[in-house]
Amino acid sequence: MILNIKRFSTEYPEKNSVDSFEITNTNLLKALVEIKTQQDSSLTFRCGCKSGVCGSCAVKVNGVERLACKTNIQNGDLIEPIKNSTVIKDLVVNVSHETLLLKRINSSINIEVKNDEVNQEDIKKIDLQSNCILILIHLFI
Repeated sequence: MILNIKRFSTEYPEKNSVDSFEITNTNLLKALVEIKTQQDSSLTFRCGCKSGVCGSCAVKVNGVERLACKTNIQNGDLIEPIKNSTVIKDLVVNVSHETLLLKRINSSINIEVKNDEVNQEDIKKIDLQSNCILILIHLFI
């Protein structure tokens, strides 16, 4: 299967191109890892939780924003960085606006754990923060 990736470099704009890679994985994030580890170590992308929660692996697939960890790809798909963000390199964009929003809403988890058990109160606090993160992801994707 062929995957096309739009490559960007702010340092070397003359090297901006669309590169094609032969891949075996159908999950986009796994395909990106496959490319980076086996074909082109210079490919730059972000990933965090690998389970569709953090949003750090957001990219455009054929013009539509998707999470790489949750996206199955097809032969010939075009992968690009997300829109409305400054591209740093390849698929990595500046996400400082998300950091500013998190600071603005003063999000933090203040859980004092006295033992190894997590109680219902702790779970409610964690769920509250998770929902905040998910709302931010949907705002920017």
